[in-house]
Amino acid sequence: MIALDIFCDWFTGRWNNRAQAHSNPRGQAYVMARHDRISDTEFRCVYHYHRDKTPYRDFTLNINGHDSDIILSDKETKLVYSLYNGAYTCHFDKVIKGKRYVFDSVLANTFYKLNDQCFEGTRLVRGLETGEFYDFRKV
Repeated sequence: MIALDIFCDWFTGRWNNRAQAHSNPRGQAYVMARHDRISDTEFRCVYHYHRDKTPYRDFTLNINGHDSDIILSDKETKLVYSLYNGAYTCHFDKVIKGKRYVFDSVLANTFYKLNDQCFEGTRLVRGLETGEFYDFRKV
């Protein structure tokens, strides 16, 4: 499936938001991300702050293609990426174990824009304010 191959090629690799963090050091943390395809059907995703060796997120997602959509999923999460204007876009909003998770992303060949939020009630406990995205570039 061509769409799945393109998505995997774009998604795989090392990413960071260095330029964004350096231009706004008080507003953006410097984050490193790594997406490794560990089998035909799985990706391991690891995220850590630039100065930390220990990741703050480390998880494995199953991947499959369905028509033109690409689906990354685990037991509780199903991220559906659709091709729109030359990029894969995804929106996810779900309550899991009493916490609300909101995930928005846009993936293209050279950039990965991401806002991955977690709320307890109305309090933001992880992620950027609504409407703001981490601007990752492939390295």
